[in-house]
Amino acid sequence: MDDTRHRILDKALRAFAARGYDAVGVQEICSEAGITKPSLYHHFGNKLGLLDAIACEKYVPFVDSFAERSRYRGDLAFSLVSGMETFLEAGRTDPDFARLRVSLSFAPRQSEQHRAMRAPAERLFEHARRIFVAAARDHGNMRGRDLPYAASFLGTADAYVNLLLSGDLDPDEEFVRRVVHHFMHGLFS
Repeated sequence: MDDTRHRILDKALRAFAARGYDAVGVQEICSEAGITKPSLYHHFGNKLGLLDAIACEKYVPFVDSFAERSRYRGDLAFSLVSGMETFLEAGRTDPDFARLRVSLSFAPRQSEQHRAMRAPAERLFEHARRIFVAAARDHGNMRGRDLPYAASFLGTADAYVNLLLSGDLDPDEEFVRRVVHHFMHGLFS
């Protein structure tokens, strides 16, 4: 990636994560990146283009990693632990993106932020649903409940990402296994 483009994207991501997409102006990003507005417009078109690039370059690989690591292979606990670890590792390695991703998951449906992040967010949800659809073949009592199970699992994962980002908790592997155990207890009861 072009160094200027990378620097602009990095400064935008940091600012969006720290104060929210709406609170950050193009001039602030330009000042932080040491560029002019025409340079930003050349690389991204506008502020929304920055968010689109973040979705493409950060969110899509995150979803791909989650999909691969959590794919159901006959062991639901393994899939959910792997999925939860994907969320936590992303929070540890790229806290700015994790913070932005979680915060924008609550963006109003008609907002440009929602539109920019919608496709990868929907893919993430679909991959989570697939875990439970596949597991239902082995666990019949789960059949038809993939939507609430996926929503609950993703919400749980994001709650722990928030605790990690706030410095209140840094879950180790054993802790993640216990969280998944409690989650699954609710599924099977």
